[in-house]
Amino acid sequence: MKKTTKLLALLFLLSFTFGCGDDDDPNPPQVNNNEAIINGNTYQINSASLGLDAGPPYNNQFSLVFTDDLINVNSSNDFAVSTNTTMGIVIFTKLGSTALSTEQAVVNNITTTTHNLNDDTRAITNITNYTNIYTYSGVQYGDVDETGVNHFDMNNTGSGTVTINSISIDLAARTGMVDCDFSFLDENGIQISGNFNGPLKIHDDN
Repeated sequence: MKKTTKLLALLFLLSFTFGCGDDDDPNPPQVNNNEAIINGNTYQINSASLGLDAGPPYNNQFSLVFTDDLINVNSSNDFAVSTNTTMGIVIFTKLGSTALSTEQAVVNNITTTTHNLNDDTRAITNITNYTNIYTYSGVQYGDVDETGVNHFDMNNTGSGTVTINSISIDLAARTGMVDCDFSFLDENGIQISGNFNGPLKIHDDN
């Protein structure tokens, strides 16, 4: 989870804000495939990554990171985003309190159902600054510098869920596919929602 917090630092996950009048609407807005709504603005989700605890033992939890540009996971399972990224979302789910002996055991618990999100969930927009920049395959990647970003944190007063419609994970290749829908309220009652159906990478949440 520490590392996905870095993701947060990397993405400082962007928020899906409705307008003031929408805050009273109990139903999340309709979104098209691979889109998120943040503060009344629609963002395309172009990349996703699944975060698993860097055990052993492995905390029984997972995160999903979504961005509007490219994600790179290096050979050490470290996560970075393209410096063209302007928004990011990180959702966290705790599956159980007992640590497990393998990553596969954790993956087996990521079932096709609706999971509650925990308070580390957040979104950020207006990302413009990066640190630790490097180039891979002609694309610049880095860690998000939070200066000037708009962030929407769920914290203890927010709530939300993610529904996994389908998921397949190849731990050896560190890749997979996921079809999911998510929605949460941040600590100020701002609603964030979206969905993604496509490939994902796998990174370590340290």
